[in-house]
Amino acid sequence: MNQIEEFIINDIIIILLLSFFFYFFISYFKEKGKNLATKEDIKGITNEVEKVKSSYEQDHIKLQKELETKIEVMKAKLKTSEIYFQKQLEALEEFLKIYREIFPKYDKPDKEWEEACLEATYSLSEIRKKLSNFLTIYEAYLPDIAINKIEFIIHHTIDLSFLTQEDKSIDCQIGNDILQSLQETKNAIIQEIKKIILF
Repeated sequence: MNQIEEFIINDIIIILLLSFFFYFFISYFKEKGKNLATKEDIKGITNEVEKVKSSYEQDHIKLQKELETKIEVMKAKLKTSEIYFQKQLEALEEFLKIYREIFPKYDKPDKEWEEACLEATYSLSEIRKKLSNFLTIYEAYLPDIAINKIEFIIHHTIDLSFLTQEDKSIDCQIGNDILQSLQETKNAIIQEIKKIILF
């Protein structure tokens, strides 16, 4: 082999080796680039996940605080409603006492309604006093219809105390109106409480 052939063979070997290394390094750097890109992608995705997670946690904390606030408001309303309802029951209990005191007793077997109405007429000042005191204490806890009925009775007793005569038919009508209004007042208070209980 002459020197030129050796040169050519050496050049070919060098070219082959360079090609091999060149190909290897290109593949290596391509793969390395892919890996770098993948790592950067993972880092970007991780950052996005962390942002979403952080946003979710902040929203969760905000919603939890809002819920806690609403629960506290509802507890306060419930407590207020409970106190109000207790006062309504107290008002009913007190009104029933007054009702039983005012409403004529059937103290004899042959007692007629007319006699009961006359008894109510003869105790106008007592009725007015009891109902005025009751309204002063419990007006805030009564339904409007009950307040109106009680005020009607009070004003009726004031007006009629000047008009009461010996005419029993007039006295009986006065007593009948008062007793009927008392009955309607009692029913109105009971209905209001039933509405709350049965809601």
